Amino acid sequence: MMMQIISFRNVSVMLLLTAALACSAWSIFLTQATSDTVSPAVSTQPDAFMKQVVAIMLSRSGAPTLRVESPSMTHYTDNDSTQIETPHVVIYRESSQPWQVDAKHAVATHGLNTIHFSEHVVLHHPNDSDTTDTTLLTEGLTVFPDTEKAETDLPVTITQPNAMMQGIGMLSDLKEGTIRLLTQIRGQYVPDA
Repeated sequence: MMMQIISFRNVSVMLLLTAALACSAWSIFLTQATSDTVSPAVSTQPDAFMKQVVAIMLSRSGAPTLRVESPSMTHYTDNDSTQIETPHVVIYRESSQPWQVDAKHAVATHGLNTIHFSEHVVLHHPNDSDTTDTTLLTEGLTVFPDTEKAETDLPVTITQPNAMMQGIGMLSDLKEGTIRLLTQIRGQYVPDA
């Protein structure tokens, strides 16, 4: 009879250990499954997107300062950036004609404080009383809408009536209408025929 009690105790202990082991394994499985499906936001996951966007930023007095048009914009929270596809951006200033920027892609950071344009970038300003018709072509351009500045360290081609200039690197004050090429500057002037 003593052997049956010991055997019964051993079996009871074994059953309790097996149950505890099974519960532990089940708990570990649930923890791993939950952590795989409920992970924190990954940088490649957008938190918002918009289609057919036309956004106009206004000054404190209600005058337009910036207009952004795009067929698609996607925002990412982790670095507060917005991917803008085929952007058309208008930068208004005190003169009658605003600057316009077109490109294949752009990334805006911290709202619209900085916009990095890439691929087939065209910066254009139509003729007005302050500035002659000017078109700038490059593959990358950074625009700072708040300060109305633009810059690049890439090759640039600038065309104006009867003139073409090329260089590497450029700084521009869009408010003043000035463009300064930085290095390897070449120019060509073609008088009217």
